[in-house]
Amino acid sequence: MIRCPSMLQQVSLFHKWNDFKGYCAFKMDSNSNLPVENLVNSHPVDLPCQDYDALCPVFEYLSSLESGMKSFHLPSGAEVKVTHDNIGKLRLFGEDEPPQYLLALHLPGDETQVVAIYLHHKWWPISDVLKTSSKSRNGLIFVESVMERVILFLLSQIVFGMLERSQEEHIYFSTHPVSEYGKIFWQDGEAVGFYTVKKKGSLCNGCTCQSYLLPVLDTVFVRRHWRRNGLAMQMLQDFCKSAHREGAGY
Repeated sequence: MIRCPSMLQQVSLFHKWNDFKGYCAFKMDSNSNLPVENLVNSHPVDLPCQDYDALCPVFEYLSSLESGMKSFHLPSGAEVKVTHDNIGKLRLFGEDEPPQYLLALHLPGDETQVVAIYLHHKWWPISDVLKTSSKSRNGLIFVESVMERVILFLLSQIVFGMLERSQEEHIYFSTHPVSEYGKIFWQDGEAVGFYTVKKKGSLCNGCTCQSYLLPVLDTVFVRRHWRRNGLAMQMLQDFCKSAHREGAGY
């Protein structure tokens, strides 16, 4: 794990309406080659998407809020008003990378309680974004598509960083670079964990010219409900197997 800012600094990554004016993003093409069995009942990761702007049209949606009041119903049945005040902008990657953003809906007055993400022109509960309808998506799968990058971000920054992390825990994951190697662990139709690797030759950080001499296991995470089932050990074994030819760092 990498030690990151405090929670106060963490939630300040949310930006509000005025920050979007003049917003312009870069396109980053990516595809998933996994088949989609049923588009009608699909989840975001199953739907075709070529770039981040198409996935989450930030300015277009925020402009539409000015035409009338909107609301979102949680899986529990509770209704949350959708206003500029409880929509935040989450930056997917670091400051040195292209500015790609997600819109996140949080409970009024509490930015740590993210309840939905805006994708494919609608709001999705966090739990649904982490699901798949594709039977082919099972076990450890490389992070390749745009939506898989989004799910990696949600697992590390929202699920671990805000929803499942103990209040006494002061360790966070840094956002993962777009070029970083990673795998998501899919089980029973849900993204239940992940691990990421610093590639051999990649820079150790932005403040030095030193680079990693070996592939290095960087982060590992398993969601709370799926712990104590050997999933972390499976990810460690997968990393060792894939990195044994070059050696590996831990």
